[in-house]
Amino acid sequence: METIAVYREDRVKVYGISLKLGLSLGLLTFPVERFEKCTELLQNLDSLAPKFELITLQSAKPLSITLHLLFVQNSEPLLNENIQSWLAGNPDSSFRVQHPVDLLFLHGPHFQDRDGIAEIAFSTLKNQEIRPLVVGCAGTSMYIVLPQDKGSIAHHILTETFLIPKSK
Repeated sequence: METIAVYREDRVKVYGISLKLGLSLGLLTFPVERFEKCTELLQNLDSLAPKFELITLQSAKPLSITLHLLFVQNSEPLLNENIQSWLAGNPDSSFRVQHPVDLLFLHGPHFQDRDGIAEIAFSTLKNQEIRPLVVGCAGTSMYIVLPQDKGSIAHHILTETFLIPKSK
C-alpha cells in the first residue's frame, strides 16, 4: 500500500509582492525563420536600454514569435530607433509599444513546489476583471504585467489573498 501526502495551505505564503508603475511594454513580432536575424538585435539589447525589467519570448501565431520587452519609458526613443532600423531590413516584422503599464513581482518560496499558486493569483485577478498583458514565471518569482492603473489594485488584492510573513 502506498501513501501519498498533499500539503495545501489555507492561505498560500509568498515572501513579498512588489509593484513598479509607469513602464513601457514593447512587442516585437517576427516570423520564425527570422529568429537567426533577430539574434543580432537581441545581442545588442543591453546597449539599447539601461535596464529591462522582463524579457519573454512567445510563439504568438503559427510560424511567428513575439518578444515582450518591459523597460523604463525614457529608454523608448533609443530602443525604438534601433528596432525600426532592424525592421527596415525585415518588413514582415513589426514593433509596437504600449505604455504606461504596471508590473507586479511575487517572490518565493519555491513556486515550482507549491500546488496551485499561479491558479490562485490569476483566478483572483480574473474574478476582479483584471487581465494581465504578459506573465512570466521562474522558480521563485512570478511577473505580471498589467494595464496602467491596474497594478495598484492588483497589488492590494494579491496582498490580501496571499500570506506575507512580517519580519520581526
